[in-house]
Amino acid sequence: MKGYLPSVLMKPERSLKICVLNGSRQIEMVIDGQWVCLEVKPEAGLPRGIYQLADAKDPTQTRESAAYSSAIVHVNDRHVWQFSDDGIVKHARSLFKGEPKVGQPYDVSYEGGRGIAVDVPQQERAKHRVHTPESGLSLGR
Repeated sequence: MKGYLPSVLMKPERSLKICVLNGSRQIEMVIDGQWVCLEVKPEAGLPRGIYQLADAKDPTQTRESAAYSSAIVHVNDRHVWQFSDDGIVKHARSLFKGEPKVGQPYDVSYEGGRGIAVDVPQQERAKHRVHTPESGLSLGR
């Protein structure tokens, strides 16, 4: 169709989305009923796509235990968003001890709907160890 423009999916005011396209990661927010690009950053190894953070699930809303081990999609001063098997989950930023990095996987667990603190530096050190089968030792990279 000539001149056809697809409709824009609008979310509530102050909603965030992350657009990973063409080697960049755009952080956009709904302001005055329009999507506004707040910042453009490197893609940080995230897969191409548009991620609506407003649709993220909050693991504290359930009384179940859960574990997440995927890459971080976005971090701000209040929340950390992470990929999960069925979309994106939103964690409280206060759950993380240290600064989580976008694109890096972290192990985040909940028991009875309560988050267990994530020691970012410890997890990053553990992921940079190399296991040598001959000695059974783990060596830092």
